[in-house]
Amino acid sequence: MYKQELILKIVHYAKKHLRTELEEIESPHYSPRSSKKDIDFDNINAFRVPFKPGPTFMTLLFELIAKKAMDDVSLYKTVGITRAHFSKMRSDLNYQPSKDTVFKLIIGLKLTLTESNMLLESAGFTFKSSSLRELMIKAVVVERLHDPILVDAALLSEDLELLFAPNDDTLDSK
Repeated sequence: MYKQELILKIVHYAKKHLRTELEEIESPHYSPRSSKKDIDFDNINAFRVPFKPGPTFMTLLFELIAKKAMDDVSLYKTVGITRAHFSKMRSDLNYQPSKDTVFKLIIGLKLTLTESNMLLESAGFTFKSSSLRELMIKAVVVERLHDPILVDAALLSEDLELLFAPNDDTLDSK
């Protein structure tokens, strides 16, 4: 019974925060085109912000693993990543994970929302407000319910693609 209440909590959070693309377009802040007369081209350099790249995905991932005092083996086993895949993450400086791999690591490391956003950003991703599945994963992070079985049960309750269920994709092709 308690598990069902947690699933309902996750689903409620996600549906409450779900935004459709139409809602985003109709937002008063959305502007498909800007007027050239609104831009002061003489002072455009005043708005430039110096580019400071953040840490790479690999750097940030292994900093978080150390911070959480987790060992590699228990992490990759918990989240269903193969040893070969995890080894590739550790050794390839240019490794680009799939979004689901990042989600799995977020759950396995029990990251906070801030840490989750940082890890997603380092891989070039964000939580999409127009995706019920991603909002459900975000709800798990916000509510601190980092349990792979609970995540998949919640996703299954809405007929969404599971995150931790075993599949033939043991290695990211991206």
